[in-house]
Amino acid sequence: MTGMKWNEVWRLPFVGDLEELPFKDDKVCVVGMFGKSQVGYGTKSTTINTILDREVFPLHWPDGAGLQSQEETYVEAFYDKSKNVIYLHLVSVFDTSMLVSLCTNLDQDLPYADVHKFWRDQELQHARGLIFLFHVCHILVALHPTCTFDMSYGQLLRTVDSVRLKMLPILQDVLRDAPVGAEWKSAGRSCTPRLLFVFQKSCLPTESETRAESGKSKGTKHSPKKRLQPRIEDQIYRIFRKSRLLTNQSKDCLFTVPPNQTFVYIQSGDGPVDAITNLLSNLHQNCAMGKEAEAPASRSYQMSRRTNQSALMNPPSILLPTKPNGADDSLLGFLWQHIDLVLSGKGFDDSVGRNPQPSHFELPSYKKWLSVCNTLYELLLTEAGQHAKVQGCLETMGSSLDVETKFSDSRCSKVLPLASSAYQNSLPSHYTSKVHNNQLAQAMKVFKQHAHGPAYEHYVLQLQEDCEKFWANGRQLCEERSLTGQHCVHPFHTLPKPGQPADPEPSDSQVVPCMPHNSRARSLCACNCGRKQAQRDDPFDVKAANHDFFHLMEEKCCSSLEHISFPVFQRQPQGTPGEEVAPTPEEDPPPTFQPEVSIKTDTEPSKRKDSVLSSATTTASGGLSLALSLEKTSQLVRQPSVTESLPGMLHSDCPPGILPKFSSWELVSLGPVSQYYPSMGLEQPGFIHGSNFLLAWDIPIHTERPQQGDQAWPAPGESQSVRRSIPHGGKPRRGAKDSDSFVRVYVGYEYECARGHRFLCSGPDKVMKASNSGSVKETAMKLLSMDMPLYFPCPCPSRGAKPHLGQLMRVFITTPDPPVQIHLHPRLQPGPPPCPTFYPQDEDIPLPPSRLWVLRLPFVYVGEAGVISPPRDSQPLLSCKVLKGLLKATIVEEGD
Repeated sequence: MTGMKWNEVWRLPFVGDLEELPFKDDKVCVVGMFGKSQVGYGTKSTTINTILDREVFPLHWPDGAGLQSQEETYVEAFYDKSKNVIYLHLVSVFDTSMLVSLCTNLDQDLPYADVHKFWRDQELQHARGLIFLFHVCHILVALHPTCTFDMSYGQLLRTVDSVRLKMLPILQDVLRDAPVGAEWKSAGRSCTPRLLFVFQKSCLPTESETRAESGKSKGTKHSPKKRLQPRIEDQIYRIFRKSRLLTNQSKDCLFTVPPNQTFVYIQSGDGPVDAITNLLSNLHQNCAMGKEAEAPASRSYQMSRRTNQSALMNPPSILLPTKPNGADDSLLGFLWQHIDLVLSGKGFDDSVGRNPQPSHFELPSYKKWLSVCNTLYELLLTEAGQHAKVQGCLETMGSSLDVETKFSDSRCSKVLPLASSAYQNSLPSHYTSKVHNNQLAQAMKVFKQHAHGPAYEHYVLQLQEDCEKFWANGRQLCEERSLTGQHCVHPFHTLPKPGQPADPEPSDSQVVPCMPHNSRARSLCACNCGRKQAQRDDPFDVKAANHDFFHLMEEKCCSSLEHISFPVFQRQPQGTPGEEVAPTPEEDPPPTFQPEVSIKTDTEPSKRKDSVLSSATTTASGGLSLALSLEKTSQLVRQPSVTESLPGMLHSDCPPGILPKFSSWELVSLGPVSQYYPSMGLEQPGFIHGSNFLLAWDIPIHTERPQQGDQAWPAPGESQSVRRSIPHGGKPRRGAKDSDSFVRVYVGYEYECARGHRFLCSGPDKVMKASNSGSVKETAMKLLSMDMPLYFPCPCPSRGAKPHLGQLMRVFITTPDPPVQIHLHPRLQPGPPPCPTFYPQDEDIPLPPSRLWVLRLPFVYVGEAGVISPPRDSQPLLSCKVLKGLLKATIVEEGD
């Protein structure tokens, strides 16, 4: 043999020149060993070495001594020239050494289905090795570590027999040119092999113990081992006959068992199976006190190994070797009675019944057997040489062996309709992904209660796919939420492009309908000035919420009123973004940065000294301060960007110089201040009775010049300013001079709920309530000096325990005649920190005098992170607030 010695163990397939074999013409008997084994001295190699009476096959240790770790099924071979017997040893996953190696290298994170497939493939390789052995061996020996018959052999051998019959035409075609007889080519094998069983461990007493007991009880004729072997034979024979593995005609069977010979062998407890056990037994006997130590009946081949190298180097010239002497009761004697029938050329005549048919038998030479062995090994045990039909047969065998998957598949297929019904139970015509996921979780719960096994994961994916298809088949609800948190009620649809009409019914070429979002939630809302109310749809974008609805209402109500515009993005073809320009005297400053003002600007240096303004400023904290200020002389105005715009609203987190495309705020005048009657309040729809009265804000003014000796006004060039504080509430101090007078301004913070109810608040925690006569005791002190909540519970009746929430939508303010100038400085924080601050523009907004003004606030607030929702039940109302300092008053002296 090329690369190996003829008296060594080698692995199939044979690689070398068959013509160079030293014993190529020897007639050989082939014995195959398969089954289950332990590690070390408990492997099948130990049993084969016992038959050979020397250590030929290596002991299999996991990842260490003996062979290296293996992960593929393979076949070891050895030719015993002294007896003309070829021994084949199938090593597979049923050997503990390989099992340990596979478990060590197995990925720990594999799912259950993949792990099951891995072990199923290993069992399939073992079954493929059995098919190979049943086609090339005369005798097969099934070894088992215990003395109990393994019932799984029944199904395994039935599957192997079924696949063998399906592959018979392929084998006949492959062996057409093989150097064997016609019967071998027709049957695909040299004979119907005999199947023998060897049980390695026994619960029976040892031979020494049996002899000791037999001396005491003279009535015992046979040892327990002699009585157990025929009983196991009868049990195995009945099982194989009932499963149709054994029939009357042996040529049609996968294997045969001898009708008149022993085919079960049980190794004794003190036999040569385990040298370590034998040594321990000897040690125990030598250390026993008061007992006569008795030598073991036989010794292991490791301890009494004979070296017959000279005999092996000079083999006898006769064909048949001499039968072993005195080995009738040994494992070799048990096996030799069957080997002798093969080497003698008689073969096996194991058919039974009235008309037994002879079975074919052929004793091949060493060379012919190796030629056929290599051909069948490449066909059955290698992937490269597999025929397409062989691959199909092997897949069928894999599915037949995988009983667990078949049962799991059958069970899961029955439970799948139940789980699908659980998903479809109580579903609306259209539903969102949240409902879909909830129903899917319920279906998975039902499926998990009844489905198990390796097919579980596959059917779980199928269940998910079926539910997804059911949902996607015209039952998907639009997933878009409105800015108030309501779902769109339309089925899945696309949005029309600007100017494109809606098409709720899809055409043949259109897969999904085209329509705008709609949640079917409507609210009653007033226009910019508050004089008209109308139903509005739930908005899905900030432009529809803060601009489009009020723009439509403008055409019906507010278009003829005076407006003050806020800065918005304007694309200008000329000019460079960010360029600073000086306006000419004929031009007015840009309207978005410089609204109409009543403060005069004098740029001549000769007049600038005389144009000193003596002013009094009232802040939102209620304090009145007098200050001297010079007119601004800066002539540079920064232009906003003409290429970039904000997608939403203006707030403190926005980049500087970037304006929104539209304003979410509106400032309109209802007309002269005389239109408001303090005794009647605001005459607008929707107000709750008694809550439509504005609150008074008295602004004190000083009409006399300072007397000599009094503190004089600072010179124009001085930085010192003279301020005089006024008590909170705008009421005169005791002892004030008659020259002090007051200007009354009326202020109101209007809240509006979704049902259209409107009301004014007199403070952060109180709804304004006038008496029946229309008199109002409260003042605007709290409105101006404290932060006001952006949301407040509406006093209107509610059906539930939770009241409706009103939102601050408008601020009413009456502006007096000169010398008092009112400025707006709106700053809102619609959420807890780090919520940004929202405002309509950076600068203060001066209001023209003698008007009733309305500042309409945004309907929704959208920041960089999305919509800022109203406060939840667990949050305080002042977490969303209007910052104090919304109104400022400046007193301008006459002549300025």
